[in-house]
Amino acid sequence: MEIHPDAVRLVDLADHLRQLFAPLAVKNGVDFRVHVEKSSPSVLYTDGHRVQQILKNLLGNAFKFTREGSVTLTVSAESGGDSSVPDVPRAEGEAVRFEVKDTGIGISDEKLSLIFEAFRQADGSTGRRFGGTGLGLSISLELARLLGGTITVESEPDRGSAFALTLPDLRSHPALSGHAEAAASAESDATPDAEAQAVFDSGCPILAAGTDTAAETGDEIETAPFAGKSILLVDDDIRNVFALSSFLENYDMRVTFAENGREALDVLRRNPDFDLVLMDIMMPEMDGYETMRRIREQPEFDDLPIIALTAKAMREDRSRCMENGASDYMAKPIDTNRLLSLLKVWLYK
Repeated sequence: MEIHPDAVRLVDLADHLRQLFAPLAVKNGVDFRVHVEKSSPSVLYTDGHRVQQILKNLLGNAFKFTREGSVTLTVSAESGGDSSVPDVPRAEGEAVRFEVKDTGIGISDEKLSLIFEAFRQADGSTGRRFGGTGLGLSISLELARLLGGTITVESEPDRGSAFALTLPDLRSHPALSGHAEAAASAESDATPDAEAQAVFDSGCPILAAGTDTAAETGDEIETAPFAGKSILLVDDDIRNVFALSSFLENYDMRVTFAENGREALDVLRRNPDFDLVLMDIMMPEMDGYETMRRIREQPEFDDLPIIALTAKAMREDRSRCMENGASDYMAKPIDTNRLLSLLKVWLYK
């Protein structure tokens, strides 16, 4: 999974997130505040898309578990500091801190520790085990690592949570801006890329054997047909999310993920402008069949392409997928060449 550093205007980022979540705050009757402190730099050199992914995950969880009170995003300057999550490397020097604080149900110390530990062990079942918080936090943690940053957590059951994302300016830390760090950091036992690779090495169940999930370069990849297309990936297995999102992003597609059907419906309510949905079938809370039915009940999504992903290849499973609203169907493990062919068909239909 590559990162692409650019100059991110912090005021613009904050305004975008304010506009994105304001309707949800009004709907839920929750006060939403965004503060950019004067101490903050005007620009942070980092991967703006990845930062947005992390903050959307953190804000999404905050609203998900806050029924009354407030959710606050605060942006400030920070130097140094340690992570409250053990064994997470921290870049030295100037940094920017994004704190998402809520007055929601909170998370116990034991549950938080288990979530992060599950990711270190490349356990793809965090969404199943932790009721809808694990996958988003695990993905956010790894994205923060890839950007040379950290996520710290303070939470108290029934009182609320505070998640702080701290990121360095990559102009000051050029070794953090890509896969070079993993190769150059021989003295470190836990580089971000090494841990990301462990997810794949643990046996990714979604891609066919021999599929290259590493970033491709040069003429090996034709990105033009897919560049800029927005994909919603619905899956509760972290290994699937990393494998598929990395593969799709190599083709310049923009990937948003949801870890179950209920969350997918929330994402579509906030942003109905996706070009295509990749829908896993076996998920907790709301499976793929029900999710597709609920999507098709909404007239604005009549023409939204949905490709169902299932572990079974029986004819009756294909029929059931199509009867419940799928546009097409793929059995796991996925043949990526066939996936690309299907994407061409449905993205340009």
